[in-house]
Amino acid sequence: MDISVITDTFDAWTDTTLGWISDNGEWLFEFIRSVLEGTYDGVLWLLQLAPFYVIAIIAALLGWRLINALSGVLAGLALVFCAVMGLWTETMSTLALVITATILALFVGIPIGIVAGFVRSFDRFLEPVL
Repeated sequence: MDISVITDTFDAWTDTTLGWISDNGEWLFEFIRSVLEGTYDGVLWLLQLAPFYVIAIIAALLGWRLINALSGVLAGLALVFCAVMGLWTETMSTLALVITATILALFVGIPIGIVAGFVRSFDRFLEPVL
């Protein structure tokens, strides 16, 4: 059997499906994009509001209180190093992306976990995926 028959059929089906999703789901994807972009912009604005040494001190204090003193010192020094190297804007942009992704993961994961805690069949479905 010629494998190109299968791949051509699959390619055509995939193109058709993605075209339909793009045409009919644009409003949903635009909404999701605007929410995520707004969250990212807000987090980035907050991170760029304070001078670099304030963010470095906050990171050092969080590292110290949540893990240990060495982690706090390393977190603070790493941020100071980024500022000294002239990479502060890029560092805050990356940190804003990480914080936004964490918020998204919490908003998706917590409700799914609650439902899985109450619905045994849903939990059995999720367990291999996790």
